[in-house]
Amino acid sequence: MEEMSTEALLRELLDQQKKAVRHARIVSVVSCLFAALVVLAALALFPRVRSLTARLEAVLSQTETLSRRAGELAEGVNALVAENGDAVTQALRKLEEADLDGLNEAIRRLGEVDVESLSRSIRKLSEIDVESLSGTIQRISEMDFEGLNEAIQNLNDAVRPLAGLGRLFG
Repeated sequence: MEEMSTEALLRELLDQQKKAVRHARIVSVVSCLFAALVVLAALALFPRVRSLTARLEAVLSQTETLSRRAGELAEGVNALVAENGDAVTQALRKLEEADLDGLNEAIRRLGEVDVESLSRSIRKLSEIDVESLSGTIQRISEMDFEGLNEAIQNLNDAVRPLAGLGRLFG
């Protein structure tokens, strides 16, 4: 009876070994399939990752270039402000001090002048009342031509640095 029980134990052990081998084969096949799937996924994603990496490098390069240019621009603006700050401030002060109302009035008066009427006025000079003529001369003499010229020069001085600033951004 002992033999049978040994034989039964051996058969049971053999069955268990067969099951373990079959289980090991299944695990091995599943592992190989999973590894193949991982390799295929990596092969499928590799071109996309490579393309994305190239794009990222291009964007980083452009960002570095823009950053460098922004720094250069800031340095240029700082230098321009340092070089021309006093001149611009002085020109703005002179513009504030200028008699803009008088300048506007003079421009308005010049715009009102009609060449034909000026010609008729010269012809009729003898007919013009002396008081009226002296009033006109008085108004003309009251015009501050030096102030007008100075305001124009100050405006020129103020615009010149701004033109340099425009070239810096261009």
